[in-house]
Amino acid sequence: MKISVVLPVINAFTQLEDLLSSLVGDLESGDEVIVVNDGSKDEPPTRYLSLEKLDPAIKVINQTHGGLVSALNNGISHSRNPLIARLDVDDTYHKGRFHHQRTLFEEDPELVLAFTDYVIVSERQKYLGYIPSAVTDYAVKLSLINPSRTAHPSAMFRRETFLSSNKYRQEDFPAEDLALWIRMLGKGKFVSIPQPFLTYTLSPNGITSNKRLAMNSKVSEFQRILLSELLLSKSEANKTLSIYSSCSHKEERRIL
Repeated sequence: MKISVVLPVINAFTQLEDLLSSLVGDLESGDEVIVVNDGSKDEPPTRYLSLEKLDPAIKVINQTHGGLVSALNNGISHSRNPLIARLDVDDTYHKGRFHHQRTLFEEDPELVLAFTDYVIVSERQKYLGYIPSAVTDYAVKLSLINPSRTAHPSAMFRRETFLSSNKYRQEDFPAEDLALWIRMLGKGKFVSIPQPFLTYTLSPNGITSNKRLAMNSKVSEFQRILLSELLLSKSEANKTLSIYSSCSHKEERRIL
């Protein structure tokens, strides 16, 4: 199965050059990288278009600034492959992520969404922690009650499931990813790879930092929907997650 990597950016040309140069080596024939330039001012649109010369797999879309939701939907609308992988320009992605996630989808036609474990670092690359994922379908769906367990930039999902779930919605921002995952709950299996294929940079200028109050409000709203979908009370969900988290990151979690 072929992958379309969707990468929204704004004012990040220098970072983008380095990321794309390392990224193309992890792709297979027929994969593509769609860069959506969301109205950047650091370089003219033609400069962003020049990135296509780095590799035939790279496609650049210049758009008037519309925000993250607009950029994501625009990028996916121009994708041609059945699997969509998310990336953010300020994070680090580890070799093998696409191979391992692609294999999961090829082996299970019921799978619609896959995450990975990840490490958090500061903007100066100070280690801030390791976030273990759930692993199996129900455990991953349950773990959505704590959205930090399922990092958006680690996600890979089926394009057709994304489209049938009404895409990302502006009214869900800045928790547009969690809202989408909840709409996908009944459409197939969720899994996560218990290996750290993402190093997530917690930037003071990022959405997570700047939109924290708005994000917390949205997350609370979506948590109520999630618990209703899973037929659980919040206390039951928290107790189950606590028991699950007490398992080590090694073999105990791999068999769950």
